Amino acid sequence: MDHLTKHVSAPCLNIYEANDANKHASNLSLWSQEYDQFSNGAFYGRINEVVLAQTSVFKEYTNQSLRQQCNINDGGIWLGFSADNNRCRINGLHTQENTIMCRTGQQDFELMTPPNFSVFGIVIDKSALIQAANMQKLALDEIIPSLELLPYYAAGTISTLRYFIEHLLSSQLLNITSRIQEDILISAVIELLMNKQPAMTTRVSYRKRRVTVETIIQYMTTSTYPTTISELCNIANVSRRTLQYSFESILGISPQRFIRLTRLNQIRRELSKPTQTKPIVDIALDYGFYHPGAFSQDYKLLFAESPSITRQLHMISP
Repeated sequence: MDHLTKHVSAPCLNIYEANDANKHASNLSLWSQEYDQFSNGAFYGRINEVVLAQTSVFKEYTNQSLRQQCNINDGGIWLGFSADNNRCRINGLHTQENTIMCRTGQQDFELMTPPNFSVFGIVIDKSALIQAANMQKLALDEIIPSLELLPYYAAGTISTLRYFIEHLLSSQLLNITSRIQEDILISAVIELLMNKQPAMTTRVSYRKRRVTVETIIQYMTTSTYPTTISELCNIANVSRRTLQYSFESILGISPQRFIRLTRLNQIRRELSKPTQTKPIVDIALDYGFYHPGAFSQDYKLLFAESPSITRQLHMISP
């Protein structure tokens, strides 16, 4: 059964666990997000989080490949980087070794993460960053980049930050006052953002591919699901080859597989609603699965449980 456990080993250290990707997405503070599972098998996710007055620090582990649709709450600034140099995609851009992802509040963005992925995250209140910047005679515009990926850093720079966060989240630094912890984190973030090394450039071809993918995703969220590649090409006004290449380069999967996996995750969300009483076969039909047997096989392969089990686990007890 999906579960959430919370262990308090110190006043500000929390650990959350979940056996459902979307439930896991809701466990993280200061975020509005939705996760779709894209690799086969039972899901497990874990979040170690320390919430201070003006900052939140976390380490997130997920065992399955995910498409994460994310948005930080207004007023926050997020920096994220792999805990062990594994790579992912942010808005279709590949992360590299020792690069840092960055987004500000109310910016929708998308992460594609591989199986067994661990990421460190720092979320800082923008007003706290402004205050610290003013004390250093720095203009806010200088330290709030618009790039998804910040410039490359020396390995030692990221290693030092990893070391500090890992020890903070393992409670080894929790005897230090919160004020000191926040001062260290905010100072480190300002130093990272002020780095003047050349940033990654975004080519026109990337922007075109991204628009193609976003057009299909937007259509899927607002209209009836398309059923053929020809329909997808018509919606995005591109050739079959361009459609295929856009999805493979931005999301790392074919458009056909993306549509199928997204549908299955949407069905899982429907089945997880305690008040949903519509027959499973009808829900599957709503999302384009016309063969009940094939649908059940696809569903069980992806989530390691049958649709009926998902429904049973989320039913309201009489």
